[in-house]
Amino acid sequence: LTAAGRQASDRAHVVLAELNAQLTAGFSQDELQVVARWLEHSARVTGAGQGADA
Repeated sequence: LTAAGRQASDRAHVVLAELNAQLTAGFSQDELQVVARWLEHSARVTGAGQGADA
């Protein structure tokens, strides 16, 4: 990466960490695990994330 790319990547990590903290606030680890399993299942059955060639 270029210097600008590294700076953008560093900032993206900070922003995403802040967003993740906001989205998960108030949920227990067990609740978050249920949501993660549901999202993974949904992605599998819909083919989400497999790209245009899938």
